[in-house]
Amino acid sequence: MGRGGSGGGHASGGSHSHGSGSHGSSHSHSRGRGSSFHSSSSRGSYHRESQYHSHRYYGGRRYYGGGGFGPIRFSGPVSSRAVLIRSLTTFFLVLLILVALFFGSGNKADIAPSTIPRTPVESGNAYISDCIVDEIGWIDNEASLSRDLKTFYKKTGCQPYLILKAYDPAYTNTAACEEWSRDYYDTHFKENQNVVLYTYFCDQYDEGYGNDTLFLGTQSGLVFDGEAQEIFWDELDYYWSTWDPDDNDGMFVKVFTETADRIMTVTTTGMDVAKTALIVVGVVAVGIFLLIFVIRKYRREKEKAQETIDILNAPIDEFGDAADDLADKYTSGTKKDT
Repeated sequence: MGRGGSGGGHASGGSHSHGSGSHGSSHSHSRGRGSSFHSSSSRGSYHRESQYHSHRYYGGRRYYGGGGFGPIRFSGPVSSRAVLIRSLTTFFLVLLILVALFFGSGNKADIAPSTIPRTPVESGNAYISDCIVDEIGWIDNEASLSRDLKTFYKKTGCQPYLILKAYDPAYTNTAACEEWSRDYYDTHFKENQNVVLYTYFCDQYDEGYGNDTLFLGTQSGLVFDGEAQEIFWDELDYYWSTWDPDDNDGMFVKVFTETADRIMTVTTTGMDVAKTALIVVGVVAVGIFLLIFVIRKYRREKEKAQETIDILNAPIDEFGDAADDLADKYTSGTKKDT
């Protein structure tokens, strides 16, 4: 069964609450259209500003236009200098395309960067293979999804746990949803403080407008700091509005996997890319100069060898008077010797 709604907005709110060793943040999904708003709430020492994000989603296949560059061809005799210039031009063109693609993969440009080096949690807890509770029929294959989510566990050391809770009018506000999630965590995971518990509270008509929460144990909280939580919500926002609504299994795998990849690696910045590009350019430029030097040296040696061959193979009468004088000298010298 797919997520309801076909475009519009996403309202997110954040808070931080403490229970028996667990803490978390909450989110509320709203796939309908509306104007933007800002509000904020805080609990304890954590504060996260609420913000309404506008998304537009079109069902069906997404089409990406064609186009591109044809092969670059050179014709006619070219000098070593021309080869160098053209090679560098081609290289810079390719580099420009790669940089443009790197920064313009940009549908995910709003995903928060990861600036903190993190190490996986070493909890000693085995992976919980039965980590899906689906009360609304969104998941096609719970066993397969549980296996796929193990990638998240391997990269972070945190145990993913996913609950899709059926509609209950008692859980239509952030505070109530947080309370339920905290109680569930404290009841079921006292011995597994490395759990990352994500709960989605279905809306009345199952249209994808429900609230959701993220609760963490004392160990998983070491990896899922405030920045990591922000990354998780950003990844969820993105894929919630762009992923195939009939493939919730794939969406949740993508969200957890992409989150793990991002939070466990410091995000590459534009400056990092620029430095790498300069190094690559320098290395390639030096390589091209050396190649041109070797080619020119080889050509000179080949030309000299050909000249020698031509001289040796040329008939002696082609040398005219000089050849006659040389022959006379050789003959006179021979007679003297005898």
